[in-house]
Amino acid sequence: AVRKDPAYDLILLDTPPTQNALDFLDAPERLIGALDSAATRWFVQAFQSSGKLSFNLLAKSTAAILRGIGKLTGAGFLEQIASFISEINEIFGGWRERATQVASALRGSDVAYVLVTTPDPLSVREVIYFADRLREQSMRRDAFVVNRVHPVYGRLPTEPDIEDTVRESGLALGPGIAGRLLRAAEDETRLGKQDAIHLMALEGALDDEAAGGSLQVRIPAFPYDIYDIQRLCRVADLLAPP
Repeated sequence: AVRKDPAYDLILLDTPPTQNALDFLDAPERLIGALDSAATRWFVQAFQSSGKLSFNLLAKSTAAILRGIGKLTGAGFLEQIASFISEINEIFGGWRERATQVASALRGSDVAYVLVTTPDPLSVREVIYFADRLREQSMRRDAFVVNRVHPVYGRLPTEPDIEDTVRESGLALGPGIAGRLLRAAEDETRLGKQDAIHLMALEGALDDEAAGGSLQVRIPAFPYDIYDIQRLCRVADLLAPP
């Protein structure tokens, strides 16, 4: 209903972690499968024609199976099950149609899937698994957002260079501060190189021709927390440059 409401230009669905998200995407097919299972059809066919359980309209093999079950549970139990399934099937008829529409909509050209990860190897493996599942279900992986990526700096200044620059700016550094700043920059570069190695695993998913290729956006590891509108706007500018 929301998808067809003209009051909305864009609908964003933020799913929980991978397994729960996959459960959500699989839900329409599972519902359709439950309502259209062979056992459900047997009971509906055996019950609906006369309002009582009858095996005459069923294939011999199917009738034999149900008669065998009836010997263990009693015919009355089977008739109650058949009545229950028949009524449920009528109630859920609209659900089946809606589930089919949802399954089709999830694969529509106006639906985009954005997968979010970090450079952590476990997170990268998880998002690749999710991407493969989307591909198996004919759902497009339009973009990968990699959060908290460390930078790789070029040539770093020496300690004397840092001290001279700070002195020229009119600031004062305590003893050893220049060395600590340099080591911090070296650590950051080392983390950035590690991130680059871990993210190489994403290249196959990004270049997948069957998926039409995917966009990758990297959000840097900010030196501050993102907690207000101004800083969220900074993230927005990186996700969708003006």
